[in-house]
Amino acid sequence: NVLIEAMRELPDAVALIVGIGPLAAEWQAQAQAAGLAERVHFLGEQPDAAVAALYHAADIFVLPSTNRAETFGIVQTEAMASGRPVICTELGTGTSYVNQHGVTGLVVPPNDPAALTAAVRRLLVDEPLRRRMGEAGRQRAQSEFSIDAMLDRTLAFYREALQ
Repeated sequence: NVLIEAMRELPDAVALIVGIGPLAAEWQAQAQAAGLAERVHFLGEQPDAAVAALYHAADIFVLPSTNRAETFGIVQTEAMASGRPVICTELGTGTSYVNQHGVTGLVVPPNDPAALTAAVRRLLVDEPLRRRMGEAGRQRAQSEFSIDAMLDRTLAFYREALQ
């Protein structure tokens, strides 16, 4: 709902929303009522290959979570691996650990459409910044969140625990 509200102030932006959930109908109604049906598209569930293509087609990736149940946001690492800068919310969980503010993307307060609007606008108008953050995100995804990196850290943890 916060992203939809932010889209009201971003007349040149298009949002592609992937996934389903219990609030999907409410969000679709919100977008329709706000006159955003032509710029906010609800794509529903998508196969992995389609999601990967969407990451590559996007300019930025936004994870506007408002609930602390969003502990990590694996989709952020997927977007980063695709070279996309990320905008996420500071939930006091792992979302802002994955996405480093000012390095791999921007972190905004939750439930703050104005802050989200400003962050999206900043990245949309500054292509060099998008490229720089996207590349930093790709490097971070590879060095910190790849299967090899995660296995190495897990094995190191167990080795230390056994000593």
